[in-house]
Amino acid sequence: VFKEVYPTDNPTTEVARRWQGMYIIRQAAEHDISHLQAMQREGWEQDYVGYMPESYASVALQRYGTTEAIARAIANYRYYFVCEQAGERLGCVAADHTSASEAELYWIHVAQRHRGRGLGRDLVE
Repeated sequence: VFKEVYPTDNPTTEVARRWQGMYIIRQAAEHDISHLQAMQREGWEQDYVGYMPESYASVALQRYGTTEAIARAIANYRYYFVCEQAGERLGCVAADHTSASEAELYWIHVAQRHRGRGLGRDLVE
């Protein structure tokens, strides 16, 4: 397992890369937004069916899935990582510190066809 961390003066731009077999985990960037939107759609419209009220998917996508909302999250969350393999985004995680000793996991998603490989666990570690 290979891991590099590049801290900067601005913690929101901290970059982390982790080589896990055949994929890399890296800081999310603006060029990932359309892929992150697709992951949100998959999550809200497919994965949460039966767990959330039916109307919530459209509300959540309007609130959190816009280009502007995702760009703000990438800029403001200390941890917004994308798991990528050969240019394909396999999953993502967004989290930030809520205090000096605690963090909150805002969102984690692994594309349906890539589940069961431990990607979610790697994204959180």
